[in-house]
Amino acid sequence: GPTAAQVRGELNGARQAVSATASEQSRLEQRIGAVELRLARLGTEAQRVATELGGGTAEQVDVGIDAATQRRAGTEATLAVNEAELANAQEQLREHEGEERAWEARRDALTTALDAARARAGAKRLAGLDGIVGTLLDLVEVDTGWEAAVEAALGEAISAVVVRDATVARAALRRLHGSSESGAVLALDALSRSHQSAADLSGVPGEAVRLHVRANNADAALLLDRLLMGAVAVEGTWSDALDVALAHPLAVVVTRSGDRFSASGWRAGAGAVGATGAALEQASAAAQSATAIATATRHMIVGARTAAKAARLELDAARTDEQRIMRNLERNQARLASLTQQRERLLVERSDVERELAGVVAQRVEFADRHQRELQAVAVLDSRLPALVEAETELALRQAQRRDASQRLDERARAIATLRRDLEVQAAGLEERARVLSARQLEIDERLSRSIAERAVAEIRRIELDLLAERTEALHAVVQDRAELIEGGLALLRDERRRQSEAARAATGRLDGLRKERAGVEKHLVETRERLQRNELEVSEVRLRSETLVEQVRREFDVEPERVMESECPELVDGTSAPTRLRDLERELRLMGPINPLALEEFTALEERHALIEVQLDDVKSTRRELAKVIAAIDEEIITVFAAAYADVEENFAKLFGGLFPGGSGHLRLTDPDNPLDTGVEVEARPSGKNVSKLSLLSGGERSLTALAFLFAVFRSRPSPFYLLDEVEAALDDVNLTRFLGLLAEFRQEAQLLVVSHQKRTMEAADCLYGVTMQPGGSSKVVSERVALNA
Repeated sequence: GPTAAQVRGELNGARQAVSATASEQSRLEQRIGAVELRLARLGTEAQRVATELGGGTAEQVDVGIDAATQRRAGTEATLAVNEAELANAQEQLREHEGEERAWEARRDALTTALDAARARAGAKRLAGLDGIVGTLLDLVEVDTGWEAAVEAALGEAISAVVVRDATVARAALRRLHGSSESGAVLALDALSRSHQSAADLSGVPGEAVRLHVRANNADAALLLDRLLMGAVAVEGTWSDALDVALAHPLAVVVTRSGDRFSASGWRAGAGAVGATGAALEQASAAAQSATAIATATRHMIVGARTAAKAARLELDAARTDEQRIMRNLERNQARLASLTQQRERLLVERSDVERELAGVVAQRVEFADRHQRELQAVAVLDSRLPALVEAETELALRQAQRRDASQRLDERARAIATLRRDLEVQAAGLEERARVLSARQLEIDERLSRSIAERAVAEIRRIELDLLAERTEALHAVVQDRAELIEGGLALLRDERRRQSEAARAATGRLDGLRKERAGVEKHLVETRERLQRNELEVSEVRLRSETLVEQVRREFDVEPERVMESECPELVDGTSAPTRLRDLERELRLMGPINPLALEEFTALEERHALIEVQLDDVKSTRRELAKVIAAIDEEIITVFAAAYADVEENFAKLFGGLFPGGSGHLRLTDPDNPLDTGVEVEARPSGKNVSKLSLLSGGERSLTALAFLFAVFRSRPSPFYLLDEVEAALDDVNLTRFLGLLAEFRQEAQLLVVSHQKRTMEAADCLYGVTMQPGGSSKVVSERVALNA
């Protein structure tokens, strides 16, 4: 049956239960009153929201969103078409400008080449002479791709001036000699009277060069027939052309790349650019056509840009109207949605409060019944307690006698166990020593057997070594005799070698002297040749510079060098010499750079691009302003939500901290209240009887309770359907654990709590237990146990 202690414990528990039930009944009465007040407040709020929502739904605003959307879509389509046309025109302009620049470059290169050829031929000096037909380059037209081959076949005649007859040619040569200029002259009648036979090209592999050159008159055609007779172009490399030239010495063999092989010499490569008069006219016409097309394309781009700009402005206006209409619509919809959600929330909250009121009333009835049962249990336990106390006193005397006898038997058993352990230790030591000695004996026997066998083998080896020593002594005597003979011959050979070495050293010394003398002579020869080459290069450079300057003076100033030398030097600033002034002018020319004929077009394009970038910049600025407004609104919303959450958490933290630390105080404080977006939160915790300024000075249990107070303050401010806690009470003692369990009991009425714990009291407070156990086979198993509500 139950003992007096158990009955006394049950009596104390029943009395505490009676007291708890009475206090719980009082708390339920207060809670019923609070719930009824809250229900009345929710009814009033629901009526207000319903009234406001009815007025909001009646107020409908026609915003014309469909018309604004159609307008924006039409404008976007127009803008897309204009931008596509503009992009297409710009692409065409780039192609036409590239073609224009290519033809202009071709025209400039041909002009430069023709001018250089005319200058070499002396065409400018012979310009006023009667009977001048023109330069050979102005009279012929070459097929595309055959320019280098034709230039190689014509040779020096490519830069000659063509005249009518030998009389004109004689006058032209006289003028050239009189002006000390170089040049070349071709007389049509002299070549027509020439009876030189053409080389037989029937057996020469290749294609006649004359077939790819045309003249603008019959005399020039005859001239080409004479100049290009025997000229054949070989398909292949210069090596193939050289083989053909060696096989046919009378032919003039050329390649398409400009190599020339003839009896007068071999030449590798050419720098032809197709510089003929016909090619220049073709390039000029193509450049003019490309310029006209590019100008028309630029006009088309200007029109497309104007249309795109107008469409873009129209699109901006349409987008602005649409955004304004959408904002009005969104505000109306947001207001209606907010009122609807508020009404639904009030209805749900009212339903929850009604259910809560019904539950609280049911709990009040249940606690009243439980209070009557607990009072009856206290009366029964009070009547049973005296008899059980008397029976327990008699039982305690008998148990004391039994404990004395049991202690004496335990002492004798411990002495016997100690003696037994000593004997077992001694026996184990003797067995280990016997095992070691047996192993040592076996090892010694094995070593003795191996020593006897090794001694027999060593005796046989000693006999063999004695016999070998006798033979070695006999062989040593023979070798010693032979060595004396060899030493005598070796001494003679060493003397002979020494004499030869002395002779070789003497010859080597003479040879080294001759080599040094030769090296000095060769070095002097190399230096002399280098000086000679430098002098030749300097002379060539001076001659080339002189010819270039003469040609430049004649081409740019149209005067002879003698007149330039006779002209007076311009006035110079004091302290400035002519070479210094020349260098300054050349530097200024370099700084000015080449003339850009496309500067006006480039400026127009850059100006248009600048206008486009300004429009885009305005768009970016307006977007930035809109984003700043959105960010400010979001920051304001964040500050509002944070301030509300902080106020709730701070209030709940102070209450919960006072419950977990009776007599203590806890608060939350912002580190920067004026800047809620960047502020931090500091926790102030002052348990009863302590003046603590830092959380690190609290004990582990106090820090855990402070953290729990903050955590549950957040839970209470922003409730959740369930909470998961992982060994949060591990550092708590019994008193603080009781407070923590009280906190769990308070929150378990509003949410589901999942607690991972090793504390027995925490497990006893649970409704259901889940655990993991290890089976004998090594696999784990999950077990569960539902705890009774009255346990």
